[in-house]
Amino acid sequence: MIDHNKFITNPFVPSCEGFGAQYLFIISAMNQAEAHNKQFVYTPFQSMAHNYDNDPNFLNKKENLVNFIDHFPINTDMEFQKECSGNGAFFNHQSESTKRIKKLFFANKDKKKHFSDQFTNIAIHIRNYTPNDYIEIQNQPDNAFYCKLVDNFRLKSYPRPPRFHIYSLGNQDKFNMLVSEDVFLHINESIEDTFTSMAFSDILLIAPSCFSYCAGFLSENTVWYLPDPGQIPLPHWKPIYYKVFRPLHK
Repeated sequence: MIDHNKFITNPFVPSCEGFGAQYLFIISAMNQAEAHNKQFVYTPFQSMAHNYDNDPNFLNKKENLVNFIDHFPINTDMEFQKECSGNGAFFNHQSESTKRIKKLFFANKDKKKHFSDQFTNIAIHIRNYTPNDYIEIQNQPDNAFYCKLVDNFRLKSYPRPPRFHIYSLGNQDKFNMLVSEDVFLHINESIEDTFTSMAFSDILLIAPSCFSYCAGFLSENTVWYLPDPGQIPLPHWKPIYYKVFRPLHK
């Protein structure tokens, strides 16, 4: 058995959780290990939600996305993993652990594969909620809200012409009213392309979502957020107030 007094790993996460939630637990565990002077050992992904195409390489692609597996001691004791508490967010955006997480993430990626440097690339994540989600939104923003948002962003000054990128899931027809000469849809694209693009964007608007929260955490640029009681924004993020959240009671 691994000595809990010396080591910590990312805690066990149910298979119903997607990439964003699991990555948050990894980030939190690394920061917790640093704060308590313990060594972090990495437990690779065991299962994950949202493998809609039954891709046999689904988990391997996520390993390549976070880029941890070749850079940390690997935990193979699943009982130890289950005993490591997942006690919620434990983030220090200025910690050495966070710096290493960012360095590893960006090390095997190229921004030019996602964006042209001729534009100020503004990424907007629109979170689609389903009956299986733990929270729901009252007065969830509709496309009219995002059209107005884009119009407001157009009024700001940028070093290069703005180009807007909408990331979401669902029926693409639902988002067609957002399309214009400077607005591009990225609907149902891969987790890898979507997440990496958001992390690289010059300006990012995150949704109340672990997925885009993690992208915002990695970002070295401007991040806007829609306030959510379930998530603690980083000090330098900028709020856009719009809606009220409440727990989903089933």
